[in-house]
Amino acid sequence: MKLNILPLTLLFTSLSSSVFAGEATTIPVSIDMDNKLAQGNMASARISNNPFENIGCGTSSIVYQSDLKTEVVSYGFCQARIGEGEDNGAFIFCNTDNPEIIKSMRALNDYSYIRFRWNDNQECTSVYSSTQSFYIPNFILKRVRTNSHTQK
Repeated sequence: MKLNILPLTLLFTSLSSSVFAGEATTIPVSIDMDNKLAQGNMASARISNNPFENIGCGTSSIVYQSDLKTEVVSYGFCQARIGEGEDNGAFIFCNTDNPEIIKSMRALNDYSYIRFRWNDNQECTSVYSSTQSFYIPNFILKRVRTNSHTQK
């Protein structure tokens, strides 16, 4: 059986380029203390050259039992950081026991864009997220940038 290499080469070449095709965008973490708004893309924060940059939310549920009843208490929080210390960075942490906001926090995943707000009591008042393909980072570009910086 004779194999024609050209069609196979074209097939594998087109497959490998399509794996990384499509729009990719980065949205660095930003914190606006005056308007009580933090936003950013989790994947962008993870691959940032800023070692302090992060954003995300978490939840927990705790079961309390007594002789009379069983109660489940749920709690959620969001946090964002863009630097270290009070002079050169910002950090915010808010929390909530609001079931609808906790539901939004639980919808987040590794490639989510997050925007959250808080009030004067550090309570999370809204959580917005969007998970779309263009939030997934361009890992090849990041690897090229990282390699070029480390080789200097």
